[in-house]
Amino acid sequence: EILYKDVKFVKDDKKIKIWDIRSKRLIQHYDAHSASVNSISFHPNGNYMLSSGNDGLVKIWDLKLGQIIYTLHGHEGPAIGCNFSNCGDFFATGG
Repeated sequence: EILYKDVKFVKDDKKIKIWDIRSKRLIQHYDAHSASVNSISFHPNGNYMLSSGNDGLVKIWDLKLGQIIYTLHGHEGPAIGCNFSNCGDFFATGG
């Protein structure tokens, strides 16, 4: 569970749920990975999200459009972590 501005992001097994914490309303729901989601990270501008999972994939999401824009295949095992840099120009993943 991550709080970002007025929104709560919850990774729930293979899914990611985005809640408005003021209205307690589900804003977005993603069937994110084919195995458990391990980590999520948010771009400093709030428009993008990274997710990494036990399926070995890292995904980049456009939160304004509500859809995935890239799926990265490169981990031979689970993708344990992901994080945007503070400036948002880069990101790193680990497995």
